[in-house]
Amino acid sequence: MRFARFLVIPGILLSLSSCGLVKGLEDEIRVVFEYNNEIIFEDTATQFKNAVMPTLSEEQIPLNHEFYGWTWLDPDSVDVTASDFDSKYLEKDGIVHYYDVINYSFNDCVTLRPVFINIDDIPIPNYYVAIGWYNRPGTSGLTQESVSNWINDLYTFLRSNGATDEDIANVKITPYEGNVATAGANINKDRFNDILIGFGGNLDDEDGANVKVKEHIGGIIMGGQSRYISRLTDKEIAIDVFEWLQTPEGTNALK
Repeated sequence: MRFARFLVIPGILLSLSSCGLVKGLEDEIRVVFEYNNEIIFEDTATQFKNAVMPTLSEEQIPLNHEFYGWTWLDPDSVDVTASDFDSKYLEKDGIVHYYDVINYSFNDCVTLRPVFINIDDIPIPNYYVAIGWYNRPGTSGLTQESVSNWINDLYTFLRSNGATDEDIANVKITPYEGNVATAGANINKDRFNDILIGFGGNLDDEDGANVKVKEHIGGIIMGGQSRYISRLTDKEIAIDVFEWLQTPEGTNALK
């Protein structure tokens, strides 16, 4: 199955990255970054110096795709569902170590191309329970401090409900910032949340956050404000936590 999708720039595309044409020093690797068969950046990596990665703009990333990083392979061969996926690319927005690419270089040069993955092909992480909160205190009433205190209460409830240490370690708590449309877009992109707290009644509005909600209850006091809790999945643990959030014990630390 092919997962990488590329934009095509019309006209004659000339690759300038022929590693056979330029040979660096013995302990130096020329790292060439290509996009649409054209060099967009290059740097060198040595045992004492790392190469820097370029950053792609939103316009360079195909619609409904996520930019994962850079690969020395044919990007179409990089399968996000494969067990060895992480060993076939370098994560974006980082640096390139000499030993990251030494085994893939030719004539002391390596060409890296972007890995774009269709969002629908990206596996959804299987968290024990995933909860998102609206990190906009003036609107949601929630702060990092109040949520941190509440997380301790959440863990106590989960343990009383039968959660193991492994389950607790697999709980995901994610803050979402920006206006409701921005927060909603990021929630939809993540896809893993079971419950959201601190949002308003427009969470599932097309003109609001546009998040698909199973159950949506307001009147929950957070930071002295009346806010909503929302359930996005039908997982048994999500239903249990959602019901607990409607009790004084479930929201006490959020008030």
